[in-house]
Amino acid sequence: MNPPAVYITTSRSPSPRSRTLVNALALITPARKIIRGKKSLHTLLSECGADSMIAVVFERFGNPAGLTLYVRGQPTQTLAFSGFSVSRGLKQLVDKAGVARVVGSSKTPRSEMALRLKEFLTSLPPAQGKLITNIDVFEKNGKEVVVLTLRGVQCVNFYFRDN
Repeated sequence: MNPPAVYITTSRSPSPRSRTLVNALALITPARKIIRGKKSLHTLLSECGADSMIAVVFERFGNPAGLTLYVRGQPTQTLAFSGFSVSRGLKQLVDKAGVARVVGSSKTPRSEMALRLKEFLTSLPPAQGKLITNIDVFEKNGKEVVVLTLRGVQCVNFYFRDN
């Protein structure tokens, strides 16, 4: 039996930054990107299958603010972040090899949202591919940062405020 598929998508009318984030996550994780278009969330959930997991990027004031995870058609958790950054040239970095899985460092994030994001990404089922994305956690300018690294390049950084 195949593991359940993991999909990532945006809201109905995403901002360019949301599309950038979804494209980057689809490249450096085993998740597959779905172009949502005008599909309702209900239609999207039924098309993906009963056992699939869907991560929907939600926005706040036109910028991506987090992910809402749907498992078996039900929202299970929301992972909010205060900001993100994406490196350029990710398509050339992945270079048709594909990402097999995401592994985490031994560091435990201090904030609950950073911990839940790390747990979500490391729990993604393996896919066909040769590359491995690493997750690391550190502090920068008073913010906690979760970094996704591929081939030694920091691809995506998620920032979390200390509350």
